[in-house]
Amino acid sequence: MKIKRFNTLFFILLINTFSINLLAQDSPGHPNELDNIYVPTNSSVFNNETNNASSNKNSSSSDFKNIISFNPTMLLRSIAALEYSRIIGEYVLLQGGLGECFGIDQIANVGNSIGDISNNTNTNSSLVPLANIMSTAAFSAKSLYSSFSFKFITNDDWDWTSYIELNARFYSNNLYLNKLSDVGSNDVFNGTHNIVLQNRMFNLIVGKQLITDGGIKLSHDFFTGFGLRVLSYNTYQTTLAYDSSGNTYNIYSDAAEKQKMFLPSILIGYKLGFGF
Repeated sequence: MKIKRFNTLFFILLINTFSINLLAQDSPGHPNELDNIYVPTNSSVFNNETNNASSNKNSSSSDFKNIISFNPTMLLRSIAALEYSRIIGEYVLLQGGLGECFGIDQIANVGNSIGDISNNTNTNSSLVPLANIMSTAAFSAKSLYSSFSFKFITNDDWDWTSYIELNARFYSNNLYLNKLSDVGSNDVFNGTHNIVLQNRMFNLIVGKQLITDGGIKLSHDFFTGFGLRVLSYNTYQTTLAYDSSGNTYNIYSDAAEKQKMFLPSILIGYKLGFGF
């Protein structure tokens, strides 16, 4: 009796095992009930599709090492330049820029008026304020613009890349000054007619970058920052004189030393780039 009961149980177990195998092998390539039970969720680390999508995202953002970009907001400072970026590590980019100054930096002039200096060491001699020079000087010649920076990636998600940039910029404005006095004045101008405003900027920038998919990789940078601008320029010294009738007039001559200002800089801009 016991042997018959054992044979019956063994027969039932054999039939169940055979049924499971048939169910598991039904419709190869298509999930069945058992597959649905044991397929990991989308958030699971064992989900190959999720892992493949993540790896594809990383590969799409790292399938190029170079970016050439143009900053249209620099045109407001009368500067046209291109920047070249090179990825030198997983989180570091090296960037250099080269361009041309084709006019007076009117944005910088606002800061110049804030930091303007006038050296009144005695009653007979003083330096001409920069605002007086800028009001009468004209742009004379184009000059070179250059920049250099390190960019550090701080966060890389699906759409946007956050970064911090340490940036340095160097450029100058070449001006021509014909006079410092009104027409009909008895003032005498004995100084040089060429004025050079040299700017050195050191900035801390934070930004967001979006890289588009497709055959042409486009990068869109939106950034803001602040820093220090060091301005040096040659100026004039004015000396009060008297004519034979006792009337006063000014004699303008070159100052012995260049003047220097330390001014704050604020940056807000956008860059369009091409990756390759």
